[in-house]
Amino acid sequence: FCEVPEDRAPSLVDQTLKVQDAKVDMHLSSTIFEPMEGRLAGLNANFHFHYESLVKAEFDKIKAGTGYPIILSIGSRVILHHNGKRYMNSVDLKTYHALKAIDHIILGVYIALLGCASGTVSDDKIRETAASIDDLSENLVEEGIPENAVAGCRHVLAVAKQLCANRLEHLCTSRETMSKELMSLRDAIEQHIVIAQAAVLSGLHEIHAMYEALMSEEERESYYVAVAVAHQARSGDISKSYFLAMLNEQEGPGASQEHRVLAGEGVWDEHGLLDMVVRHCIDRSVGVAFFGDARRMQKDVMTPHCLQMIRDFARTGDLRELTNVSACPYSGRLTRSTTK
Repeated sequence: FCEVPEDRAPSLVDQTLKVQDAKVDMHLSSTIFEPMEGRLAGLNANFHFHYESLVKAEFDKIKAGTGYPIILSIGSRVILHHNGKRYMNSVDLKTYHALKAIDHIILGVYIALLGCASGTVSDDKIRETAASIDDLSENLVEEGIPENAVAGCRHVLAVAKQLCANRLEHLCTSRETMSKELMSLRDAIEQHIVIAQAAVLSGLHEIHAMYEALMSEEERESYYVAVAVAHQARSGDISKSYFLAMLNEQEGPGASQEHRVLAGEGVWDEHGLLDMVVRHCIDRSVGVAFFGDARRMQKDVMTPHCLQMIRDFARTGDLRELTNVSACPYSGRLTRSTTK
């Protein structure tokens, strides 16, 4: 457990405040937003200026230690901003990465064999891969594979080597043939996933418990979590799923159901995640003030009415009724299913 002293690491909050100062200065100009001229231009720019100023004010609170605690999960790093201090610890991902690399080997062989069919991968490269697989199979523990996963890993490697041998012996390596071999690995790969996830969850929970121990009872009911996630793996991301369970929240499409646990898709830097949390909190307060719904700003504000109009158009192919709209014709027709 470690606190990162200010004299040893640049303050991410200070860096963010500098970025935010630049944003506020930028928003003084009305020429960067549409409309760019006329009476609306200046007033619209004022909105952006005041919004960015409010974001900066929230970062000032984080730096001063008067804001809400924020936990950030970025890869192996788990960071806490609390009472003006920044804490950082890392989850040991050695087992996770080792097992993932094993499964990448069979995936790599599959893709390479597809490349052979198109002439982009040579037989020499396949021989080199097969020799490397042989060497690895005898030294799995040295490479960080836990004992309870060794048998499964050797099975995966044996199939990978056999696929290479089939290619070199000019046996059939069609996608259909290879798929039968690959499907036999499902149980072994599932075992790897469980072992890897258990290792990650154990380390993550230990750090999370230490961070919560620093908070007051009130803070433990109000802190925010932002998790950096990849696009393809956003749904079911292990760190996000852990925090959703611990804070008793449900995963929804996009940001639409987020409350205290946020997913930063493609946001792999600390500044970006902090910025996302601050804007999330501001937008929720706006949603309550204007619509009585904290989540209303977590999707396109036009979504409910727009979806109904799209459904109507898809059914009738007729948009003429929209050309003379003076009031919202859909407000009384929305059903629960259109606003979820």
